[in-house]
Amino acid sequence: MTRVWLLILFCFEMAIWAQGLDPQTIQQLANTRVPVNGYFAQYDREDPFGWIYLTSDGSTLVKLEGMDPETGYLRWTPLNDYFQSVGFDGRNIVIGDPRQQTLPGTIGAKHIVGTVVSASTGQPLPGAQLILMDNTTGRVVASTISSSDGHFDLFVQNLDPTHSYTLTVAKDGYQQVLGNLNMDLLGSEGENMVNYGVVQLISQNSEVIHATVEGSVIDSTTGAAIPNASVKLYSGAYVTSSSTPIQETFTGSSGNFRLQDVPSGNYTLVVQRDGYLPNYTNVTVDELHEYIEISLSPNLVAGQHFRIQLSWGEKPSDLDSHLLFLKNGQLKYHIYWAQKYAYYDTQHQQYATYDSEYGGLEPVAFLDRDDTTSYGPETVTIYQIDRNGVYKYFVHDYSNSYVRQSMALANSGAQVKVFTNEGVQRIFNVPYEKGNVWKVFEIRNGVIVPCESGCMYDFSSIEGAYSAMPTRALYPNMFRNLLRHMRQKQK
Repeated sequence: MTRVWLLILFCFEMAIWAQGLDPQTIQQLANTRVPVNGYFAQYDREDPFGWIYLTSDGSTLVKLEGMDPETGYLRWTPLNDYFQSVGFDGRNIVIGDPRQQTLPGTIGAKHIVGTVVSASTGQPLPGAQLILMDNTTGRVVASTISSSDGHFDLFVQNLDPTHSYTLTVAKDGYQQVLGNLNMDLLGSEGENMVNYGVVQLISQNSEVIHATVEGSVIDSTTGAAIPNASVKLYSGAYVTSSSTPIQETFTGSSGNFRLQDVPSGNYTLVVQRDGYLPNYTNVTVDELHEYIEISLSPNLVAGQHFRIQLSWGEKPSDLDSHLLFLKNGQLKYHIYWAQKYAYYDTQHQQYATYDSEYGGLEPVAFLDRDDTTSYGPETVTIYQIDRNGVYKYFVHDYSNSYVRQSMALANSGAQVKVFTNEGVQRIFNVPYEKGNVWKVFEIRNGVIVPCESGCMYDFSSIEGAYSAMPTRALYPNMFRNLLRHMRQKQK
């Protein structure tokens, strides 16, 4: 049968009809070397169409797709249209990274990255299989296997935002995890990398059969308890409220809630209340008692452009938000726990920061709430957006300020959500990398630009500040003040 295909392909070299590669094939071929036998290379022995053909003059590499039943022409695709580099080294076809190709109405090429770990030990899990399924078409759009350090990288292309997608994570000896691909994670065109976060797999030998999940719901800007909030638990991660909850309840007068007899597994907790933006939180139930603190962001009002909300787990106890605004290469203000309020003085046409609210000036950005006792939230509200400047948002693991190469921040479950008056716009999960500083994103010309590489590093001393922070040369005095405040805070 193989010889028949090769003969047909050779005879119809001048009568070939182009089609296109599906995302799964693109991912399968990317960054591979396929040995050539004559003019042909077989990259998939299980697929009768798993062939690449090198034309007789050696100028074109095409991937066999099949035969058109009406015309009898072979269907093929030029690989150069889909990959940044395709070549022949005399023995192998060498294929490089995929090109970015965006179809109208779709989301362009993305690398969805994350880490698979054991829920009980927190250790990375290699060899976990990840499959992304288009629920609308029933097709697999991407698949991969976690590496030796638990990391995974799913390359996806031309996702339709009107479709729903499910990510399945499976490994022998562990419970399978099903999670939705939340479009708020994917961002806008031009962003190449998206962090799905840490996927926790529960051992099939887990002794936890049913657990109690309880917690409290608070206002993210004031810390006040929120009574009568709807609390619904859904099976799977990043699940929307369009499905049916497995349990639901309401918070009491003190903002507390309790869900009992919850089987071990991965869930989404959805909390809603009039006057607030809904909150979606991933929950892994692997202990007899799980405690969760949920914060709801009040609806933004006129004059409020962005609200940035940081939340995390029980450890470390103190993560800090830092919002910096630069204009013409100069730091105009830095909002954090020691300088919570930034204003604009119209009379003197300059910015001013204070450690308490100050009347008579235009509010620019406030740290609404600072938390030092686990979970968060820490919330920053930006009242005015200056499109001629750059905003930079960082998370600092204050609890491990002087610990180099720490994994505490990576293991914290830290998540940053950015809200507008239309609801949550972006969700950022902490990278699973060493460091006590996480650069999350910038805002340029009113557009959120996420950090995609080199986003985790150490800031633990004067030397660390000057060697780690990428913008250190622009505002050295800020670092001196920050370190001075850190020492005061410890006292």
